[in-house]
Amino acid sequence: MKNLMLIVLSLMLSLSLLAQEEKKATFSRKGRILVETGYSLSGRLGTGGGTGSSVEFGGSGGGTLYNISLEGGYFISDDFALKGRFGISGLGVRNGTITNFSAGGKYYIMGRIPAELTLGVYGYASSFGNEKNIFFLGNTRIGYGIPLAENINLEPFVGILFGEDFDPEDTQPVGQFGISFSMFL
Repeated sequence: MKNLMLIVLSLMLSLSLLAQEEKKATFSRKGRILVETGYSLSGRLGTGGGTGSSVEFGGSGGGTLYNISLEGGYFISDDFALKGRFGISGLGVRNGTITNFSAGGKYYIMGRIPAELTLGVYGYASSFGNEKNIFFLGNTRIGYGIPLAENINLEPFVGILFGEDFDPEDTQPVGQFGISFSMFL
């Protein structure tokens, strides 16, 4: 039954993509800068968080939580961009910080379907007991680009986050879904 549902879903997705009106593209992404911002939910972290270029602040129990990150890239062809991400998060009352860096690529299948693969590291440092850890992670995701303007896409996506976690026994990949805005400057 599951296989039949997956086949039907795949067929419906294929037909809906083929039914999209194709117009001659005069807009070229090659040589443009990619800037992304958005929001995602991941089972690994247990919470949602900003993706792409974002600044977030919040409070909990007398501490301040923050997340500042930059994500962008450069299109080396019309449909392929090399990209990177750098972020830093403060954990408030836990007196810790998480710093992450990742690099990868983003390819637009048929000019509309963004497929992405990134690999990176993130480090956790706590002021309690001077605990420091470095973890490796990877992310793969696929979505659908909905053009809002000639140079702005709204991109809902699903993906898989894989890699190490704070628990060395727990290296199972987890699902991720979200929405992002991609701007081509």
